[in-house]
Amino acid sequence: MYFSSNLLNCIFIAAYAAAKAALTGFTRSIALEYAGRGVQCNVLAPGYLAAGRKGPRDALNGPLLFLASTMSDHVTGQVLVVDGGVSGSRG
Repeated sequence: MYFSSNLLNCIFIAAYAAAKAALTGFTRSIALEYAGRGVQCNVLAPGYLAAGRKGPRDALNGPLLFLASTMSDHVTGQVLVVDGGVSGSRG
């Protein structure tokens, strides 16, 4: 989670977190509901890199190609986070 000393920047954090959780839950529900029909449902979650900078424009190309390829045939209901490891490094 992102914390800011400026409360004005934090106004929409709750709404953003709720929307993100809803999208994750929806993705997993659709994945379960349609898995028997061979339909996959995953979500790609681009994030911010260190110091709040957006990643390179092509940072999503590899993950998108993976999800569109046969390599992901057995992947469904997953959230693929692409943020340069930032979300995994915060404690």
